[in-house]
Formats: sequence, structure tokens, C-alpha cells
Amino acid sequence: MQLVYYLPSTLSSSSANYDIVFFSTAQLFRHLQKHPRRLKEVEGVKIAYGPQPENVVDFDLHFLTLDAKISPTADIKAQIASGGTGYALINHRPGSKGFKAIDPERRQTLHFAEGARIVGM
Repeated sequence: MQLVYYLPSTLSSSSANYDIVFFSTAQLFRHLQKHPRRLKEVEGVKIAYGPQPENVVDFDLHFLTLDAKISPTADIKAQIASGGTGYALINHRPGSKGFKAIDPERRQTLHFAEGARIVGM
């Protein structure tokens, strides 16, 4: 069984009203590095910001700077949102039935969890 990571919309610092699922820790951390800082406080999760002394090791996440990386879609979010929207009916990722990693034009395919909202079509 593959682990998945879940980020509920209640933690989002934006007005987003949807949850996000990540299929790997790398995907989760790539998303978090683009999140505006400071993150909302979550009970049981300790977040450190900025340089820390060597003896400070009691944290779950450590952001070296308060600057988030700029999302490559930041300039076109309105354009994407104005496109069509769909929902994944089945899981489409490695290990799921019918998954194809390469499309007919030899490009990598996107991964979706069942129920995922797909925007900008």
C-alpha cells in the first residue's frame, strides 16, 4: 500500500475550499515551499522559521526563510480558473488499474486521485 499525504483546505492560507492529496513526500514538500509563510498553526505540529541554533531540534518542519518560492502558475491562475473543470472518476497513478505513464504522444501523464478536481481544461 502506497502512502498518501492529505492537506485539508482548513490549513490553506488562501481562500481555497478544496483539499489536496499528494502521492509522495517530495510532492508535499514542493507544495509547502510555495506556501505563503507563516503557515496556520496546527495542534501537534511544530514549525521553525529562520536559522536555528544547533541545539534546537524539536520541530516537525523548518523553513530557512519566510520567502515562499513563486508558483509557476501564479501569473495565470485567473486564466486557469476560467477554464473548464472536471473530476477524476478513478485513481490515475502508478499502481492503479489502467494507469499509463506515457500518453500516445510520448509525454508523461498527470497523476490524479479519485475525486480530484481538475481545472483549466
